[in-house]
Amino acid sequence: MLRLLLLCFPVALIGQPNTFPTGWQDSLRTLLQADVPEGGPGGALGVVHRGEVIFEAYVGLADLETEAPIGPATRFNVASNAKQFTALCVLRLAEEGKLDLQDDIRRYLPDVLPGIDSAIRIEHLVTHTSGIRDVYNLWSLQGITWWKETLSNEDAYQLLLKQTDLNFDPGSHYLYSNSNYLLLTKLVEAITGVSFTNYADRLFSDLGMRQTTFLADHRLPVPQLARPYFNFDTWQTYEWLSDLHGDGALFTTLGDQLHYEQLRTRPDAVDSTLARAVIRSQGLPWPNPGAYGFGVEYGDYRGQPISFHNGSTGAWKASVLRFPEFDLAIVVTNNSGKFFSYDLARDVADVLLAGILKRERYPSVPEPNFHPDANVAPVGIYGATEGYAIRIEAENGDTLILHRYGRSDIRVEPVDEGIYREITDTTFYQTFDRGPDGSDRITLYHPIHAPYSLSKADPPVEETTIPGADVSGSFHNTETGVELTVSFGPGDRTMVLGGDSLVVEPFTERMWVTRGYTFLTSTEHDRPVLYLFDDRLRWVRFDQK
Repeated sequence: MLRLLLLCFPVALIGQPNTFPTGWQDSLRTLLQADVPEGGPGGALGVVHRGEVIFEAYVGLADLETEAPIGPATRFNVASNAKQFTALCVLRLAEEGKLDLQDDIRRYLPDVLPGIDSAIRIEHLVTHTSGIRDVYNLWSLQGITWWKETLSNEDAYQLLLKQTDLNFDPGSHYLYSNSNYLLLTKLVEAITGVSFTNYADRLFSDLGMRQTTFLADHRLPVPQLARPYFNFDTWQTYEWLSDLHGDGALFTTLGDQLHYEQLRTRPDAVDSTLARAVIRSQGLPWPNPGAYGFGVEYGDYRGQPISFHNGSTGAWKASVLRFPEFDLAIVVTNNSGKFFSYDLARDVADVLLAGILKRERYPSVPEPNFHPDANVAPVGIYGATEGYAIRIEAENGDTLILHRYGRSDIRVEPVDEGIYREITDTTFYQTFDRGPDGSDRITLYHPIHAPYSLSKADPPVEETTIPGADVSGSFHNTETGVELTVSFGPGDRTMVLGGDSLVVEPFTERMWVTRGYTFLTSTEHDRPVLYLFDDRLRWVRFDQK
């Protein structure tokens, strides 16, 4: 029988008798157990309402070999959900007068990007608006798989010291980058003179989170660890080799996380300086081109404002979802590759706020007021500078083929003017119309994600000139030491990047796309220059050798 440990709490703690639907506890238990097979890994779920823990439950095994069950003392890696506590370390120093969020980080880390004239403020790091490139993507360019290596914050720092440019001018855009929070750990160390983990441990002690710590040395044992498991026909675990921390690698219990959610509503339980930092952490700095605050994202869920964050490192996943208007927080964490904390947190919200949440989680079909444009022809290439593109070709009759990089082709057919639907997965819709800028666009709908749009290449791909011999040859990026070889000829449009041979697709006359990357071609001093883009890198320059 599947083992579930439920810690019960008086219903009176809920506050208003009719706040939650009848039988909500049973519904939450069912949701938690849904993706946990007998004898498999599992997870933990907790709910805090009006400063009180009203639900706490555990299911599955922390260690399949010893059959140790997941329970209150089990520690999980909550991955990027660690960022809120790295930000809290910074805010505590700010409240102590040891830094100002408007300080340029070069005041404390003078060797970082010395050639950039614009101020790179601490606040820019916290809110992912610095423009500093994500070190994990830079390692990927170098052919390094970070989780297979033992890399440290110092390794990340040394690679970032080699960077000479940014994704964008600081403060002008938002783009999530783990480098920001890795640099914050260096900043804390420069100001305090102690290791980041030591400073953070003092923070956790003062918060009353005594089963929580950042892991900066993978060789150190983690007490009562929930080992991570993937399932490829059978459950498989792996060893954690990384020493990177601050952007993630926070090992903690569900109880400590719920305790922190309680403190957020009752910060007077800690000293006044730390209390001010906790209160300040709940705000969104402004002006801010994104919706990311102090390790927390802000948005909307089914018509209600939320703050939230999700973390994922291999099989470990974690989510925190807060509804400030209802003083409600949902915390989920797990050690199973078949368990999705993000979805479970929202499923729990759907139960608890069933009479309040009115909109669909994700609009899964086009809006009723969708207005097609008869002049929009679906065939072509759609994509953006995030290293993602879709190529659409006509098949027999009205059927279209969608080619997507790194994924299987799919076939779609029209169901109405300008509206198509996948033939096999009938929940996957696409619409074709004109965007606000007048360009042809495709919008994709599916129940498991929010709709998103991509614009068509202009000029159309069939009119596009494929880059010729002037961009063939070897190119070099000085910031990473990466070599790029480009070869264009009859029937041959390839490049070799990090030892991988990639087929190139034209996007526009100066833009072309390959698996996971987009490239812009340019000319400087009569020599070709290539700029690389992916989901977290912009304007990475390659010069012809």
